[in-house]
Amino acid sequence: MKAKEYYEKYGLALIEETDRPPSERTTLWAVMLDFILEASDLIRAKHCSIPKTARAVITAQNNKWNTLCAFFTKSGWRCPLKKDAFLTYAKEKLPDLYEKGAAHEHRGDVLE
Repeated sequence: MKAKEYYEKYGLALIEETDRPPSERTTLWAVMLDFILEASDLIRAKHCSIPKTARAVITAQNNKWNTLCAFFTKSGWRCPLKKDAFLTYAKEKLPDLYEKGAAHEHRGDVLE
């Protein structure tokens, strides 16, 4: 899905729940889950067998996340998402993929 499609699907709901605590921002978590599932599907479809390739997919997803943020600004809204949050989340959840020297690891599946 393109950033504009994410904006059209989730934009209004994200704006409406901006003042809620993070644990109650269900739309935020729905967007993040969609981005994660899309990245996972892309990694599988591209048969990413080395960390460098998987990181490229995650970086592309993060760029899409940032483009989604830009749609809010262009529409006159304060973006309810943090820039680079997808990449930050990926690095937190997949630390082995981002450790120094991971690009030189043996070939193998990136996702289980």
